[in-house]
Amino acid sequence: MQVVIFETEHFEAVYPVIRFFDRPGNTITICCYQNTYDQLQHMLGADSNRYTWLIKPATTSKISFIYRIFRHTKKQPTDILWLNTVSNNFLFYGMLLRFSPAKRLILTAHIINNLFAKGNLDSFKSRVRQWGKRYMMPAVKEFNVISSTLLPALQQFAPQAMIHCLPGGIYEKRPVPAEVLSLNTLRLVIPGSIDKKRRHYETILQLAEQLHHQKVNTVITLLGKPMGDYGSQVINQARQLSNEYVSFITYEDEVAQNEFDRQIGEAHFILSPLIDTAVFDDGISETYGKTICSGNISDIIRHAKPFILPSHMALESPLATAGFRYKNAEDIVHYLTALVQNPALYHAIALKITEAVGHYTIEAVRERNSTLL
Repeated sequence: MQVVIFETEHFEAVYPVIRFFDRPGNTITICCYQNTYDQLQHMLGADSNRYTWLIKPATTSKISFIYRIFRHTKKQPTDILWLNTVSNNFLFYGMLLRFSPAKRLILTAHIINNLFAKGNLDSFKSRVRQWGKRYMMPAVKEFNVISSTLLPALQQFAPQAMIHCLPGGIYEKRPVPAEVLSLNTLRLVIPGSIDKKRRHYETILQLAEQLHHQKVNTVITLLGKPMGDYGSQVINQARQLSNEYVSFITYEDEVAQNEFDRQIGEAHFILSPLIDTAVFDDGISETYGKTICSGNISDIIRHAKPFILPSHMALESPLATAGFRYKNAEDIVHYLTALVQNPALYHAIALKITEAVGHYTIEAVRERNSTLL
């Protein structure tokens, strides 16, 4: 089977797609931008040599690259053309979907409402986006979502479509760092860019103050690049809050993938203070867990890491009991204090996440998505 996979930005979410189709008898071509290629080289290692790569040169426009993908599927008979991220140039992707001779065309829907709902038309750019989506979406007969919690929303918009569910992360067994075996110092990691549009960092700052008052030794890692003035302010406040009991690790630029993986691997919990509703292009709102899935869920799966998430966040059933759900910073403090006093509680939740990620091995994902093989 000839499979062509296109990705522009979510390199971590396309990795499971590559692994899914990487089996005897399949030939895989990966079309991507240079940054995605560089990150995938780290994730795939020597296995990357098994694939054909089409990489967009810096001097080539996005539209020209889309046309190059079209020519590839026309020249090389393609069984599946998988578009893993489409976030711009909808008109031209629509043309690719309508005219490519690939036998099956599948689009991953990362942000459901943004693909289908009518947004503000208060600028020429927003009108072009809306026109492009209206042209593109009728051409999509098969979708993928990275979490089954997004299925109800997508089914409402596309009731006749075939919908697959390849998760945003797969579990491949990793060694457990020695730091995780001890609770003398709690290590909490918040992956992702420091952006008020997605996460409520005020909760983290409140948490740091309260953990200090409770004298709980804690390292909090803000594992992402600060975005704008807000991100810089959060980092400055975090540094000012660092004290005898609570310290912060922060970054000024993009975090390299090996450092990203190391910090998560050494943490006790992935903590993600996700807001309930986020507003993206053209004023269209998305609800975390229902119309958009955070990449932090993929991090939890990839690293088999217990989590601390807001109570409003919808989760797939295998993960639902493998972490802690909170309403405010006080809830988190009470939970962490109990763990320090009774480490067996942490080892029990760590066991639960280890069992849960068995649902996300590549073998289990293939078994649930046999119609793609």
